[in-house]
Amino acid sequence: MVTLSNAPTSAQAPSTHMVPEEPVLDLNDPEWRDSFDSGNASIEGVSTLRKPRVFIISGPSAVGKDAVLAELKEHFIDATYIVTATTRDRRKNEVHGRDYLFFTEEDFRTGIANGDFLEFEEVYPGKLYGVPRETVVNGLAAGKDVIIKVDVKGHTNLQNRITGATSIFIAPESMQSLYDRLLQRKTETLQDFKTRLRTAAAELQQINKFDYVVFNRDDQLEACVADICGIIHSELFRTDQPDVTVS
Repeated sequence: MVTLSNAPTSAQAPSTHMVPEEPVLDLNDPEWRDSFDSGNASIEGVSTLRKPRVFIISGPSAVGKDAVLAELKEHFIDATYIVTATTRDRRKNEVHGRDYLFFTEEDFRTGIANGDFLEFEEVYPGKLYGVPRETVVNGLAAGKDVIIKVDVKGHTNLQNRITGATSIFIAPESMQSLYDRLLQRKTETLQDFKTRLRTAAAELQQINKFDYVVFNRDDQLEACVADICGIIHSELFRTDQPDVTVS
């Protein structure tokens, strides 16, 4: 019987593993000191690249912008979220100062005359929307990222007033989906309903004017929010951070 053994034969010398000597460098040696100082300078330079940013989130009516924004607030708790001013009627469960700043048309137009809005638009007849200038400027001055939700016309106006902003368009998975969402809201008259659908079709033709597009598919809000979070994180870690200025 042949017995197999792992023991080394006389022709096989036992293997030896040399433990490398722990390197000990004299960090006062100019050769190494220069490398450390250079590396630390690079790290410090990268760590101070971060600048406050502006993110403009837009899309057609009923695409789910408010729902997306509510979720974003759980992910970016330190950001400044701009509350849009409007003259439209307040819907059930909406809170002034949280969902919108509700103005009378007279007060809104006074604000326009005083230069209180970065942009404003009469999106639908008698329904004005605007972005308050002061909260955007104050948020950036405090070193915070600013997130603005506007309609598509508002995005165009803001791009002319804010340099270095990043824009994200939220699209529905289909016009049928948008139609169904508008029906579920039960807040529009028949004429308003038709106007919003026509406006949405026109707004979807403006997608290529945005930096990014994400889809808010039916019952997939979390996926849409995750996509937007990914975009924001990518922008925040860019090595070529743009200077954001408000005119």
